[in-house]
Amino acid sequence: METFERTDWYVVFTAFRAEKRVKERLDKAGVENDFPLEVRPCRWGEREVMVSFPALSGCLLVRIESFRLPEVLAIKGVMACRLASDVPFFVDGHLRPAEF
Repeated sequence: METFERTDWYVVFTAFRAEKRVKERLDKAGVENDFPLEVRPCRWGEREVMVSFPALSGCLLVRIESFRLPEVLAIKGVMACRLASDVPFFVDGHLRPAEF
């Protein structure tokens, strides 16, 4: 019988303005993720256009097993990872106390 490890939602902090590229890399690696977007009107001269912006600037949400954290942290553009319930905080693959 196969055993499954529990998956948790983690907040992944990205490099400056790299959210979309990191999402593409996570998708390519087969990591379940969520990149919430907010649509806002922007004006250019007399034109008003609806533009998508990250709802969580500099962050993505990933749902993974804890043993896959090093794999996610190795993805280019990922700076840090934090469990959504504020328990562990990982920077460069090392467990550190929560600083937020």
